[in-house]
Amino acid sequence: ARFFALLLLVSARAPRRAHDNARELASYCATHDAYLLDHFNLLLGWSEVYAPNNDPARPFGEGVDPEAGTTSRGLQRMATALTRIRGQLGQALDFTRHAAQLIEAQIDAGQIDEARALFADADAYMRESDERYLESELARLAARLHLAGAPPSVENDDGAARPRDARGWFAHALAVAARQEAHALALRVALDFDRFADRLGCADAARSHLRAIYDRFDPTDRAVDSAELRAARRQLAAAAAPR
Repeated sequence: ARFFALLLLVSARAPRRAHDNARELASYCATHDAYLLDHFNLLLGWSEVYAPNNDPARPFGEGVDPEAGTTSRGLQRMATALTRIRGQLGQALDFTRHAAQLIEAQIDAGQIDEARALFADADAYMRESDERYLESELARLAARLHLAGAPPSVENDDGAARPRDARGWFAHALAVAARQEAHALALRVALDFDRFADRLGCADAARSHLRAIYDRFDPTDRAVDSAELRAARRQLAAAAAPR
């Protein structure tokens, strides 16, 4: 139960709360439950990357310090845990989720080549295994790789054309999330699309997507409140403010 509670903290992008929980659970598993140890180490590494400089008033990941010891330690911990989960333990299930967490952390820390290589691996696994519940996340990260100047090398899996630029990948991510009715993932895509829209020359379109997706949530329901909903409110309010 505590493992799934920790996953919820990571999904909600609450790295400081996740850090204390992950550290305690990883310590426990080191002597009592080796099977889950690498899963907790993956989440502990994620919190080490994001917790020190996580400013709720800024876009998530924007404050990551590539030179900080906690960043390099967290990335290494995540990479080691991911390798063990997939390799030594022989467990590929959920690889797309684990890989997406590390890819984004690598992008935020400026490890673009590493992120691009892992994206290719995760994208191939997703298509081979048909584990597509986080397909919109991988598409969002493909857009971010384009924006970082390192477009991912991807192959067509069914003969259909795949996006060739960041805007196309954001549109694809939104379409996949809508088809899967994954509203929380759609909000994450829309936040990044809006965040980088000026660079892409499509601010009005991105803002419309963000508004439409945000309006699907009940702002008075504290149970569904999240860092991303609060970020959406800030971005929409900033766009509406007089200039």
